Amino acid sequence: MDKRMGRKTISARKPVVDTGLLSYTLEEALDFVVKVKRANNLKERTIDGYIQNMGYFNEWVTERYGDISIDDVTAAMLREYVLWCDNDKEFYAGHPFKADYDKERKGLSPASVNVRICVLKTLFNRNPVANLSLMRQDVDTVMPLTEDELRRFMKAPDQRQWAQWHAILIHNQLRTAIK
Repeated sequence: MDKRMGRKTISARKPVVDTGLLSYTLEEALDFVVKVKRANNLKERTIDGYIQNMGYFNEWVTERYGDISIDDVTAAMLREYVLWCDNDKEFYAGHPFKADYDKERKGLSPASVNVRICVLKTLFNRNPVANLSLMRQDVDTVMPLTEDELRRFMKAPDQRQWAQWHAILIHNQLRTAIK
């Protein structure tokens, strides 16, 4: 572990496991990734973003290279796509409401290009367990009592009632044992 960053350092490369994705078309690979993301319990809006961004790449590849399999995509193609997004992509091309806005502007923002790069990394990650993650859980919103709230709570019972009195005795015994 790198103590400064809290991340694992990679000391040796591991062999890539063949998942059978190599023979998929880009469209089939997209469907596969969407199934994986649904299994990871991602929100539908996030999945829609994956579909949209992978669709942009698929359209770009089809225009330039035709229908190809995922195995035919090279690092050079990916770099070419990233540069096209950064420098040549029409700003709001295809947008239903903003297509006429700022028509002369070319290239996406770095944040938009980075989103597309992250989606491509997901699409081309061929290790089947690398994308296997824990299911998203709702955050526990129950807050424990503070020490002051606990003291006030323990003073509240009617000491004439045995069960309430017994609870105070147990609390005092626990408190003494902890000290």
